[in-house]
Amino acid sequence: MSEIKIQCPECHERFEVPEELMGEAVECGSCGHPFDLSEEHIDTLAMRHFPGEKADQLASFTKKSPDIGQVADVSFETAEYDQQVDPSELTPLGPRRILSIFIGIGFMSGMILLFVLGGGEGGILTDVTDDKRWVLAGFAALLGSLLIIFGFRKYRVVGVILALLLAAGVCSMPLLYPEQLSPGSEGDIQINVESTEGEQEDAELALERYKLGIGYDSIESKIADAQSPEDVLAITLIRSKPAHTDTIIKYLASALKSDELPRVYKNRKVNEVPATVVLYLEASVDIDQAAEALKRVGAVAKVHRELRVIDVYVDLESMKVADSDALLDEAHPNFYRLNLKELKHIDPKRQHDAVLRLAKVSKLSLRSDIANQLLVLSENVSDEHWEDLMGAMTVWSVEGDGAADIILKRARELALNQKTVSRGYVDFIIGQKVREGGDVVLYAWMRDPVGMEAELVEAGPMVEEILIEMMPELEPIQLQSAANALRKFGSKAALPALLTAYESSSGDVKKSLKATIDEIESRE
Repeated sequence: MSEIKIQCPECHERFEVPEELMGEAVECGSCGHPFDLSEEHIDTLAMRHFPGEKADQLASFTKKSPDIGQVADVSFETAEYDQQVDPSELTPLGPRRILSIFIGIGFMSGMILLFVLGGGEGGILTDVTDDKRWVLAGFAALLGSLLIIFGFRKYRVVGVILALLLAAGVCSMPLLYPEQLSPGSEGDIQINVESTEGEQEDAELALERYKLGIGYDSIESKIADAQSPEDVLAITLIRSKPAHTDTIIKYLASALKSDELPRVYKNRKVNEVPATVVLYLEASVDIDQAAEALKRVGAVAKVHRELRVIDVYVDLESMKVADSDALLDEAHPNFYRLNLKELKHIDPKRQHDAVLRLAKVSKLSLRSDIANQLLVLSENVSDEHWEDLMGAMTVWSVEGDGAADIILKRARELALNQKTVSRGYVDFIIGQKVREGGDVVLYAWMRDPVGMEAELVEAGPMVEEILIEMMPELEPIQLQSAANALRKFGSKAALPALLTAYESSSGDVKKSLKATIDEIESRE
């Protein structure tokens, strides 16, 4: 009985079956598919042939039988190959290198386009200083050149030439499109100039042009109508934007010690530069003090004492909102530097947000600078934000920086006025180990002996002496709390006062005092 090899038409599994099953219905042993076995199911690839079976089919491959007895002459020659061949020079540029070329060319072309469209007055690069423009152009030229040279691996000379041409174009942009509306240095800014574009002008004409630009008639009329002309003060905020003006006015309310809502005149000009005039009729500081305060806003260009006007170039860079990721992420390398900058900002909200962030840090960097700036803020902080500021000072304060004196003074003022001294004061005194603050801790504890008992224990020796002196005047609930605390940190110096209180007490208070006396006496 001969067998044949077949293949399942469904799963293509191969099997050997008896030849007698040809034409019969069979079932695949692998997938179970039923089919009628026919010649089309025979696995022809599996068929084998014995030597000689196909001899007649091979005859067409040759017409002459080889003479295996005859040996042909063979000769050899040594071939020489170039051992220094770089395969990359023989193969075409790959997709990565082509992409690198296009990115490099596009990057530098885009930078040139950015300068052309945004480098002029009012463009996207307005207020970007010259040094930053050079850094931007240099970075673009370097990165673009590297990408192009990398891409032209096969044609290195072409890549270098193209990279140099584009890099030269990018680097020329800061020269063709320099900084616009630069405030310059404080000493270089001159508002009431006597020359324009090399042509000498009469000083009186220049002054009239200046007055006309800022709309001085409105200011002059207010000065004439004022009962105290020396209290009238106008400030020209050069280059200020609407959002900046609102922030500056909030700052000036504190700096000028004025609750007055100032008059705001927009669309004015100083030397053809857009400006906003802010006019106060009742400024509480003199013009020189106001000029000093305005240095935090920008560069004070000129103080016109006779006109009662101060010209200020607003520092737009400081007004920009910092990178939120860097401000919020303590692990960011610029976290501490940027939050210190926010503490120095004129916007109280941005200052307060920075205070809240710095109160929660896990490590201290730039500690001295931040601690000093927190002290500066404490001079004018509102009552609403004082607790938050004190929390940050508790974290950042260093011994001898003056924070303890400020906080103790404020806490004692609250105590003298019979007001609540919050837990924040107590946390600062205990955290900074301010020994002279024991009276503040005890005042806060006496108003809430149960709630502040843990703080009394934490204060420990710094309050023991005062607590012993106060013991005869304590109420029962205060006396019991004091006994519980002294049980943790009290020394033998407290025993006489405890024994006296024990004799005159009863109930749970007497038990607490007895337990405290026994505990202290048991100590070595």
